[in-house]
Amino acid sequence: AVCEVRYDRPIDEVLDELEKGDLAAQLRAARELSDDFDRDPRAIAALTRFLQDPGRHWGLRQEAAGDLGKDEAVDSTSR
Repeated sequence: AVCEVRYDRPIDEVLDELEKGDLAAQLRAARELSDDFDRDPRAIAALTRFLQDPGRHWGLRQEAAGDLGKDEAVDSTSR
């Protein structure tokens, strides 16, 4: 049998992983910020910072852009 366990982490833990984790952890954290904390200004600021940093891995910047765009699309349809 396959089981899925869901652990809702606090935003500070996710932000820390985004800053200090390896690439896979950072990608996971970026997606988690978008999925679970899409209205939190700290999540938006962190994703924006990663998007604007040319020193970050292109895949991470792409993930941040997609996550920010997804959040904007949700905002515009809920108006």
